[in-house]
Amino acid sequence: MNPKEYYNQELTKYQLVFDGLIKKTRNLSNIRLLIGIGILAAAYFAFAEAIEGGILALVILIGLFLAVVRRHQALTAEQNKAQNYLEVLSGELDALEGRYSTFKDGSEYIDVKHQYTFDLDFFGERSLYQMVCRAATKAGESRLATLLAEPYATAESIRNKQDTVRELATKLDFLVGFRVAGVDVEEERNGAQKVADWLTMPDFFINNMFLRILVVAVPVVTLALAGAAIFLGMDLSGLAVIVVFNMIVLRWRVAGIREAAHYVAKSAAVISKFEALLREVSNEEFSTGWQERSRAALEEVNKLKKLAHLFESRYNGMVGPLMNAFFLFDIQCAIRLERWRRQGRATLSSALTELTEIDCYVSLATYAFNHPTYTYPTINEEEQVYVGEDVAHPLLQGSATGNDFSLGELERFYLLTGANMTGKSTFIRTVGVNLIFGYLGLPLRAKSVNLPMVRLYTAIRISDSVQDDVSYFKAELNRIKAIMQEVKENDAAYLILLDEPLRGTNTTDKQNGTRSIIQKLMDIGAMGIVATHDTVLCTLEGEHKGKVSNRHFESQIHGNELVFDYKLKTGCSTSNNATILMHQLGIV
Repeated sequence: MNPKEYYNQELTKYQLVFDGLIKKTRNLSNIRLLIGIGILAAAYFAFAEAIEGGILALVILIGLFLAVVRRHQALTAEQNKAQNYLEVLSGELDALEGRYSTFKDGSEYIDVKHQYTFDLDFFGERSLYQMVCRAATKAGESRLATLLAEPYATAESIRNKQDTVRELATKLDFLVGFRVAGVDVEEERNGAQKVADWLTMPDFFINNMFLRILVVAVPVVTLALAGAAIFLGMDLSGLAVIVVFNMIVLRWRVAGIREAAHYVAKSAAVISKFEALLREVSNEEFSTGWQERSRAALEEVNKLKKLAHLFESRYNGMVGPLMNAFFLFDIQCAIRLERWRRQGRATLSSALTELTEIDCYVSLATYAFNHPTYTYPTINEEEQVYVGEDVAHPLLQGSATGNDFSLGELERFYLLTGANMTGKSTFIRTVGVNLIFGYLGLPLRAKSVNLPMVRLYTAIRISDSVQDDVSYFKAELNRIKAIMQEVKENDAAYLILLDEPLRGTNTTDKQNGTRSIIQKLMDIGAMGIVATHDTVLCTLEGEHKGKVSNRHFESQIHGNELVFDYKLKTGCSTSNNATILMHQLGIV
């Protein structure tokens, strides 16, 4: 189905649902108000006027009031869910138009020293992460960032990812429903990590025989003393002793109780979120076996959710203190939690890991569904050949110009020349981004792509640092040194993308240095693209036949206007446009 048609169709459906729920909720609010008035009237006639049947009417009305309140709460929850559907669907319609501002931009993952993510705009505002990420959990957001920064896998693994993305991209209701389930429950900061950490902790209470006896004996003694006081008229001194004893025991184990509360009771919301997400997965069929494993995990998570909510009630100002004073409530809960952990830790730990992976795949599959004309690349594990036909950058809006290239097929390096604004930087970014997206199992903005198994390293956007006393040129040299060192020290094949290397020095130094860099990279077996304005370097093609090939982008002058076709051409550039651009901008 066409993405725009699907999202509009679902948006219309859920808008009707939402409007209907608004009407029902409003009607119930009016009914609740009328019943409330009726309760006041019944109370007046029952107690002030002593009218016969008044108390019965009061009881009935209170029962009705509570039933209406419960129904109102249920309708409000349904209303919130319908609103979440509307927000998710509207967000995807915006995404189809290139508007991603409502999605997480991954700014916290920006790393200026990373091999390629900073140069290729993977994180930050209007980034590739913001375009792709639809994670429903914090762990999913983090995992997707890791995959974008460390995508390398075997060819078989990449093909399996492609199969999974293809399958999920057909399960449209699941893709939306999973995200709505995630939005529906707000996740506390580090909530999932707290639960994961708690699963690995040693038992603190259940191994203590004294405590296990106490949690059985204390309630029995408390109830016996309370019964004796009520029915036999005994004094309450025995209960007072129990309260003091319980407070001493609780004080003795306060550190363990606080730890359990920190990791579990305060994570009750995120446990509810796990439950909602697992339910979505368990209701869908997958060739990966996710459904069966999620159903098994869901049963355990339901038990943990009940225990977590029970323990969470300790924060109730009335319930917690009373239950602790008479029944050692905190220790009761801690022992139950540890008993559950012994049985369910392996199941939940695996479920959390798998949920995080599913969350990532939901992002990837949504991207795939939103771009039905994109093509899944062929993975080539036999040769270091990177071939693309009509390849364009995924962030470019509209009908972007695609280009063909064949790195490694006839040569090891492209020497890319061209005037300003002709498309050199965009092209080398296109080559890098599509390589990484292909490794994630995503379809690419291309007619066809053959991906080699290589690692990527770039030097495009160099950042100097006054605080670290690093000049721009020194920063360039540090980056190039890091590239050389990594390529030399690792057995893996590398794709190197350099944009105007050594721009921080004079022309002669830049030309000589660039020659040396290309020579060194070829010597250590790398392949790649070097973009430069120095057309003098085009002689490298003749000096290194079969290893260096000239490619360029051109601009044309039509009257007083510069025209760019953004098409990659064979040979060396012969045009310049800086002076014309300065005239157009009124600089000269």
